[in-house]
Formats: sequence, C-alpha cells, structure tokens
Amino acid sequence: MLAAVTPKTRVLFVANPNNPTGTLASAKAVQRLIDALPPSVLLAMDEAYFEFLNDSLDLLPLIRAGAKPNLLLMRTFSKIYGLAGLRLGYGIGHQT
Repeated sequence: MLAAVTPKTRVLFVANPNNPTGTLASAKAVQRLIDALPPSVLLAMDEAYFEFLNDSLDLLPLIRAGAKPNLLLMRTFSKIYGLAGLRLGYGIGHQT
C-alpha cells in the first residue's frame, strides 16, 4: 500500500480485518504502515471487526498520546452486538 502513496494522496482507507475476504494484516505490517505513512496522509482504519480478534494491535495509545494526529479509527457497535439492522458506528481520532 505504501508504494501506491503519492504526493497527491490525502486519505488511505484500510479495513483490518477485511470484509468480505477475511484477510488480516499482521500487527507488524500495520505498525510499519503507520510509521512510514507521511503525516499529510490521513490513515482511516476500518476496525469494524476489531472485537473479534484474539491478538490485535491496539492503536488507541497512539491517538491518546497525540503521536499520530493523522490516524482515524472507525469502529461499530453493529457487529459485536449483532445489530444487523442498525448501523451504529463511531470514530476515534485526534481532537484537531
């Protein structure tokens, strides 16, 4: 994904784990992406299935510390609580 980032790139969307393929990037690969992504590119991480993972990379500390203001976590209550008819999500990111 990093190879596809150009000076014109403003947002990179990553679904991890991915639906419908079920693929999961390793914690090491996600961390490498976060560390190498230019600060001018917003990284929007779709973590709709985050709660189903046994050993997931917790990115909240990066946001809480203000270390990655270009990181946005997108999560949902719909999957973990079986709310198929209700789309109820939220985002966690830097306050600015």
